[in-house]
Amino acid sequence: MGDRPMAGGGSVEIVSVGGIPLHSATSNSSSPHSVGSPLTPPALQSDGPGIGSGSGPGSGAESGENEGLTEIKKRIERAKRYPQFARSQGLEGTAEVSFQIRADGSLATCQLAQSSGSRLLDEEAVATVQRGVPYPFYAAPLQVKVDFRAQAMSE
Repeated sequence: MGDRPMAGGGSVEIVSVGGIPLHSATSNSSSPHSVGSPLTPPALQSDGPGIGSGSGPGSGAESGENEGLTEIKKRIERAKRYPQFARSQGLEGTAEVSFQIRADGSLATCQLAQSSGSRLLDEEAVATVQRGVPYPFYAAPLQVKVDFRAQAMSE
């Protein structure tokens, strides 16, 4: 029997866009950037009126940015597998992967940014992002956390 798909619940998290950390919806931070969607980078969150040709609330880059990031996250979650050997050995951890998406949806770059402490899980985290292609185009570099936990398994 091969590697099994993972359950989607919180197993993948986009942690930065263009090097700018994203804030979690559950953050207790009092920073002015902690408001808004958890997928909105601080640079895209508005503290007041902006300049542009939008036609009201929810229009403009912020809405499109969130949709693209949400789709990227979904594709990574669907591509995630928990290696059978890692599962049988009780290996768990979270790896961070940095990547950049080309206009055609393929990956321009994809590399480990932070180790989970397990080479097997690190390699699987990178392979997970690679399996998710094609992605919607996103100009800024992205970084995601890929979490491997036994209780997150489906079945």
